[in-house]
Formats: sequence, C-alpha cells, structure tokens
Amino acid sequence: MSTSTDHADITASSNTMLHSSWSDPQCAYYIALQSGVPVKSEGPPGGGKSAVHFALARALKRRYILLVGSCRSPEDFGGLPVPRPADGYVAMMPTEWASQAAKDPCLVHIDELTTVFPSTQAPMLSIITERRCGDTMLRPDTLFAASCNPPAMATNGSPLAKSMANRFYHHPWQLDLSTWRRGLENVSAPFTWDDPSFPILPPTWTDHLLSQGRLVSGCLHKAPDRAVVIPDDDDTMAFPTLRSWTNLGRALAAAASVGAPDNVRRRLMDGLIGPSVAVEFSAYCDSLDLLDPEEVLAGHQSWDWDESRVDRTHTFLSALFVAVRGLTTDERWTRAMEILMEAGKHCPEMALLYLDEAIRIKPSHLLPSKALLKDIINLRTRCHI
Repeated sequence: MSTSTDHADITASSNTMLHSSWSDPQCAYYIALQSGVPVKSEGPPGGGKSAVHFALARALKRRYILLVGSCRSPEDFGGLPVPRPADGYVAMMPTEWASQAAKDPCLVHIDELTTVFPSTQAPMLSIITERRCGDTMLRPDTLFAASCNPPAMATNGSPLAKSMANRFYHHPWQLDLSTWRRGLENVSAPFTWDDPSFPILPPTWTDHLLSQGRLVSGCLHKAPDRAVVIPDDDDTMAFPTLRSWTNLGRALAAAASVGAPDNVRRRLMDGLIGPSVAVEFSAYCDSLDLLDPEEVLAGHQSWDWDESRVDRTHTFLSALFVAVRGLTTDERWTRAMEILMEAGKHCPEMALLYLDEAIRIKPSHLLPSKALLKDIINLRTRCHI
C-alpha cells in the first residue's frame, strides 16, 4: 500500500483529533504505543498494518525500523559476541538496527511475531521491556510495535508464550474498508492512500500518570486478588499482572491527555488486563463518580469530603493539580489549595502527598493569605514535618 501524503511536518499543535476521528478503531492502539507500552496487532494478511506503522513513524518524526521476526536470529536481539583480548572479556555487539535505535528516536515494528522461533523469542523479551540489545542500551523512548496474522493463517505460526504475551497491549486489527475504497477512487492519484489521522500525545501527557495510577491502586486495594490472574489456556493473550496493570496506567494517562472517549479507554483495558477483569475495573472507575476538576475550579461544582470514599478523593486531587498545572492562575491555585487544606483536615497524610507539588507550581508573584499559610503549617505539624 502506498501513501500520498507526508506527515513529517506535524507540529505540537496536532495534539488532539477531531471528535469525528475517534471512530477509527485503531485509536487505542496508537495511544498505547506512544505511551511507551509495547503493542501487538493481529489481523488477516493484506490489511495495511505495515503501511500504517510506517505512516505513524513519519507522524511521530521517528525512524521506522522493520524487523521480520521469522527472518531474524537470536543474535539480532541478543547481540553478537566480539572478543576483546586487550580488555580481557567478550562484548556483545548490537546489529545495525539496534545501533540505530541506540542513537535515534525510532519506532521498531516486529512483523510476523507468531512465526518467531522460541530461541529467538527469549532474547526479544529483554529488548521489548528493558530496551537492551546485548551490552547496548537502546534509547529509553524507543517504541515497539508488533503485528502478526492469526496463528492459523501464519506459516509455522504458534501462540505466544505467556511471558511474551504479557508484555503487550493486544489489539485486533480492523480493516478500514471505506478508506481503502477512497484510495482506489482517488481522482488526482488513483490507487494512492492518505495517511490516517493519528492522535498525537502532547509533551505533558505524563502529568496524568498520578491520577491514573491512583485509579489502578485504588481498584487493587479493594480487589487485591485481581492483581495477578494467570489464565490456564494458551489462547488468552491479555491478563492482569503487575506489569500489565502498570502498562494500563500509562496507557490511560496517555488517553486522558488527548481527551479520548470511554470506548477507547475500554479497549485499552480489554487489551492489557483482559475483558473479564476490565469489566470490574471499569465498574470501579464508574463507581467513583469523579467530579470534573475544571467544573470545581470554576465554581460550578462543589467538592465535599466523603469518609467512605477516600480513594475517590485521592484520584480527584491528582486530577485537580494536573488541571491547575496546565493553566495556573492566582484564582485556580488558591481554590485548589483551599480544597487541599480541607482534605488535610480529614487525612493529612494524603494532603501532604500533593503539598510540595502545589507549592512548586504556585505563581511566583502570589502571596498566600495568612489563613492559608497557617493551614499549611498546621498540616506539616500534624504530619510531624
């Protein structure tokens, strides 16, 4: 599949998509990948997976590296032994692709993942999670995407081992038939296709990590038996472990940064912790009935302490200071501090978690009131600081 547009000049202003573009079934996949979570798409051959990954690399201004798994040996991922007699040891030298990924921002696309031999899968594990090839560290921002056909359609295909499967967000690739048809009928250049519209994360997407981490932590505090659930069968690819819960928190933070709708968030849950546990986690999130921080800061909604839902306050405070950090005015900062001090009257240890960050983002010219300063001193005293 060829493309007719080059998105290499995309700027930071392209942080969000038009609302209508959220209908793209691959949106969750693009978001998870940019959050640093390894992603895996599975679908029938000839569905445009390689072309879309190439286009995404251009949109992200990254070098695109394609690795066909069945054509690679263990040394491609573990390095080649090179004797260094003068130093008295043997070093593991990376192959060309890893050398590039150690220097440049890259999107590494591993194709035909289910045809990779077991002996090659083993060194791939450290590549994907630790970003290490032999003795060489890749750039920490290296993105990994994998794709494959269903095992029944792949030559010598086989299901992934659980240790490999648990490293990925799993996504069913869906054919975009309408876009394909438009390319066939392209008046100016028949049989050429425009690049998709990708949701590009803003540089500040990590500001949402704390609030989403609170969601995951709060859910597992109530249901610790859902932290690790290893499936008995070989067909279940997405299941909860501490790794996949961590990846889910990152992916949800990325989704929050671009205002992704609920259906995208739910796809992320399904593809990382599995549909059954995702139902429980989604229900927990819904039960929080979280206030909109912007509505509270504007005075359109009010916040009150709820002793029975301390987890809800944790998550709300995280989101509140993300909002203030994004737009810091005297009024917004003061209102957020009033809420924080009120929460501190009931749970000082919780309020203290946010106090240093709140003070750090205070407008430099703003002088807090005497009452607020007194509350801050009292909070630190109660926490023995």
